[in-house]
Amino acid sequence: MKSLRIYIPILLFLSCSGGESEKNISEFRIAQFITESNNIEYSISNEKGIVEKGKLNFKKVTEYLSTEPGTYNLTIKENNNLILNKKIGMGKGKYTLCLIGEVLKEQKANKITSKQKMHNIVAGAEGTTSNGYLPQLIILNDYFSVKKGKSKIRFIHTIPGLTDLSAKINKERKTKTIKKVKYPHPSESHTLKTGKHSIKIYYKDSPLKVLDTSMRIDQNKLYTSLLYRNSDNQIEMYVIKSDKH
Repeated sequence: MKSLRIYIPILLFLSCSGGESEKNISEFRIAQFITESNNIEYSISNEKGIVEKGKLNFKKVTEYLSTEPGTYNLTIKENNNLILNKKIGMGKGKYTLCLIGEVLKEQKANKITSKQKMHNIVAGAEGTTSNGYLPQLIILNDYFSVKKGKSKIRFIHTIPGLTDLSAKINKERKTKTIKKVKYPHPSESHTLKTGKHSIKIYYKDSPLKVLDTSMRIDQNKLYTSLLYRNSDNQIEMYVIKSDKH
């Protein structure tokens, strides 16, 4: 397989307002959702050398890494082939770096993603690149604000080639509807009360249900629900949590 090289610098700028921690540190974790890739190697480095490196199988998430703000290089390899290389300017804040897409044999880099591009990320925004279904990095801002005793939830469509989805969240006969969950963009965050909620995922604008599950919501957390396809070609949901700052 030809190695796919993508170099895209990204700067993260996070507002200091809104109750953000006074500590001048960056915290980030890596979520591995590149389809069916079970031999991903990652390396994070700066001008001083390697800060963190390791291996991740599909559907695995690292712990948060605390580091000082600055410019870092994120390198992703599959079976020793370079598939993603990004320069990230880490500001003060807390982030999930979500890897999605699929590795295709003999596929050349998308012309859009092979160009040098700059993405400015402000508080509450996400960084995405227009590269079809090739491997890419989605930057999720894990800062959130919510009233005491409540939490938030957001969904991410990580399945390359699958049509848009929608979600319905139900508790005590009250239903919240997320009309569009589009690959590869995260949905808006929705506030939920604590307790058990039923969650149903549909094809957008269709009564056809593709997932029927439930989850318990605790207070003061952000739930990131990643929708993926399992080995039996069924859609499932993997949830990661972030605590309120």
